[in-house]
Amino acid sequence: YTMKYLKYIFCGFVVFLASCANESQDVKDIKAVIERNVDGCRNENLDQVLSTVDDSAKELTRAQCKMIFDAYDLDYDVKIVEVKMIDKDSAEVRLEQTTNKVRGPAFKDNKIKTKNLLKKKNGAWVITSTVVENVEYL
Repeated sequence: YTMKYLKYIFCGFVVFLASCANESQDVKDIKAVIERNVDGCRNENLDQVLSTVDDSAKELTRAQCKMIFDAYDLDYDVKIVEVKMIDKDSAEVRLEQTTNKVRGPAFKDNKIKTKNLLKKKNGAWVITSTVVENVEYL
């Protein structure tokens, strides 16, 4: 009688651990997408940046990055503040980003806080939107 309940508790624990492991892998994958996006911006690699965004955001992202990459050399320091799973296929990531001009025309160095939404599509995480919540000029 007791062994039967222990078996259920053990099975429940294994399922719990598996779901934690999956969430943990999702968080790692989400952080990797953010890091790949930032690295693409640092290196002015448009293809790399576009590989991290959803198809619905590619044209706007392409236009913004091309304008920035053509005019400036910028240094980005990004800190992932929080990764919050909304459900198994969507997440919200809060970032703090400091951007400093290395070369280019007039530019105000700044620190921004953003809320980024990501979706899992075909097994891969992509950024669907970024909303700037706060800007502090340095």
